[in-house]
Amino acid sequence: MIELGRSTVQSWDIDVMGHMNIQLYYERAFDALAMLAAKIGLGPRSLAEQSLHFRIVDQHARFMRELRQGGLYTVQGVAAAVEGASLTLYTELVNSMTDGLCATMRTDCALESPSGPVPFTAEQIARIEPLRGTVPAHGMPRGLDIERTRRVPTLEEAERIGYVRTYDGVVKPQECDRDGIIQPRYVTGHIICAILHLLRRTAPDASGTERHGGAAVETLIRYFRLPRSDDILAVRSAITFVGERHYCWLHWLFDAESGEALAMQESVSIPMDLVERKAMKLTEEFQQRLRNRLVVED
Repeated sequence: MIELGRSTVQSWDIDVMGHMNIQLYYERAFDALAMLAAKIGLGPRSLAEQSLHFRIVDQHARFMRELRQGGLYTVQGVAAAVEGASLTLYTELVNSMTDGLCATMRTDCALESPSGPVPFTAEQIARIEPLRGTVPAHGMPRGLDIERTRRVPTLEEAERIGYVRTYDGVVKPQECDRDGIIQPRYVTGHIICAILHLLRRTAPDASGTERHGGAAVETLIRYFRLPRSDDILAVRSAITFVGERHYCWLHWLFDAESGEALAMQESVSIPMDLVERKAMKLTEEFQQRLRNRLVVED
């Protein structure tokens, strides 16, 4: 693998669970894509000159170890696949102090112009070859079926099925790129703002407690259409599986005006003791609270 980034965890990177916010992992993968693209002659200025951009299709991530305030890390990766206009980038975030693997992410994207997909040239593919590599076993899906095809609901359908209203907001101009399209990090950010509205209804005690929390160990986000500046967003959420030690939730991000689904995020999560910083067992009471928000899909 080649190094595609390095940084530190600052206080403003921390979420309510006390570790680096999940949207930062997506941002670092997007940064790594820019670094790799520059190596094959498709850096930001080159893309702008040719009216090209990389459209993110989906991203699969696994989270192994926490990154907390003051932590140092590097991002390393390889081009896992390239065909036509499609490119798959595999990245790992590694703790620079311990060399411990913190997270993996596979990003599938497409090179596009305003008129549609643009296949990589022979010269670009030749430049990609030295950057090629495979996705290791620890980066493969474990708790999620990323090949599963889901029926995509409208906002009205999701509410009728039983998805909980968890977030409504507007895409801010500062969240968008030069073309007014939201950066992928902020898609995840809007969805993250929905999570507590679901969790606080299913917390181990009525107060929501400062000790009990949760952590995603695996996620899949699929993009149907990236929102634009000033779009009104609506997130509807549900629990889709409850086991003895983990649970799964599903968030749909909609355009509130049209009801169109813009993105979907599915996660495998575990309950977490925020003081001991370790996984907790799901109590029978917590399992039942989660099942109260269970939605069985078609």
